[in-house]
Amino acid sequence: MALKLKLIGELCVVLAAYLLSRCRLVLGSHPFRNAGDRIGLFAVALMIGIMVGASTEYWVSSYDQDEHEPARCMADIEIDRNHNGYELALDRVDLSVPGHPDQSDFAWSVVGESQAAAVIPHRHELSATDQTAKGYGLQSRRNWVPDVVEETVETPAWRRYAASSTVPEGMPMVVFVIDDLGVHVRNAVRTIALPGPLTLSFMSSARNLRAQTETARAAGHELMPHLPMEPQNRADDPGPNVLLTQLSVEENLRRLRWALSRSDGFIGVNNHMGSRFTQDAEGMALVMNELWARGLMFLDSRTVRGSVSGLQARRYGVSFIGRDVFLDNVPVAADVSRRLEELEAMARTHGRAVGIAHPHRGTLEALEAWLPTLATRGIALVPISAFLIHSPESV
Repeated sequence: MALKLKLIGELCVVLAAYLLSRCRLVLGSHPFRNAGDRIGLFAVALMIGIMVGASTEYWVSSYDQDEHEPARCMADIEIDRNHNGYELALDRVDLSVPGHPDQSDFAWSVVGESQAAAVIPHRHELSATDQTAKGYGLQSRRNWVPDVVEETVETPAWRRYAASSTVPEGMPMVVFVIDDLGVHVRNAVRTIALPGPLTLSFMSSARNLRAQTETARAAGHELMPHLPMEPQNRADDPGPNVLLTQLSVEENLRRLRWALSRSDGFIGVNNHMGSRFTQDAEGMALVMNELWARGLMFLDSRTVRGSVSGLQARRYGVSFIGRDVFLDNVPVAADVSRRLEELEAMARTHGRAVGIAHPHRGTLEALEAWLPTLATRGIALVPISAFLIHSPESV
């Protein structure tokens, strides 16, 4: 698309030159008959054509690097924590997407639950006839409860992949979870460069996801897949392979396993949207059964009061934590800073607090200013696994 638009801009210049080369035919009996007048007119029109072409090319460049930009390979990014050299780091990104099977178009939308940014893919919804024909009907799902997987002595994945952290005795702890990563390379680079350890939750549908998550782990952050789940509002689009209450057990399990197969080295998952699905006992039983089998924990973003994820996590023996504060329902730096103060107060009162945010510009500006001050304020910044290690009861 970008190449086509660039060519159109260049053709504007060529077309202007051609039309002006035919100046005699166009002018006819026009007063501009002498050569000097025609040359002057030609020069002015040529400059206009060049300006049109340059403007088009500039717009194309912005198109490629702004809202419609897909996540790109980040394997070669070097994160410099000593300065805000995000542009410099971005220039070292490999723009190729070698052999990637998912060539869907992505857009970015600040809509949906908790004002979260969401991937908007090509949508495909099954009709009632298709659901019955493909075995996705409700009759194959009702009254299904998975067996609890037998516990093993193997170290669970959330312990193996936990980021290192030190918590002084009695110091309040805060966790920052940044959701919706993976779609915008600029946002991912800037987020990974934040002081950590943070807990970074990547959209499973992002391109070059493995390269991005490896970069994040190398920077000392913990990882989670951001698992798309059905919202109550059908206008909110959580992305492809979303878990739906009306789908069969087999189809939801296939979608869940697809999301978990897209990267590795993560400690658990958290829900993207999910105000409908997290209230569904059978659906959350399916999720918790699979997480227990893999030794993963679950973070409930708490997009609805009636979530049963905590109950099902305890039933299946899955380590569980719930969100305390959404930091950027209003993604403006000043408002985010006020929410950070609320999170800090909660941590001082209860000993710990979990804040969830998104890679909005205002959010990142607030975090860049606030995170470096935590140690001097007597607050320990920890990954989410530290809550389970230092205080293993559910939150």
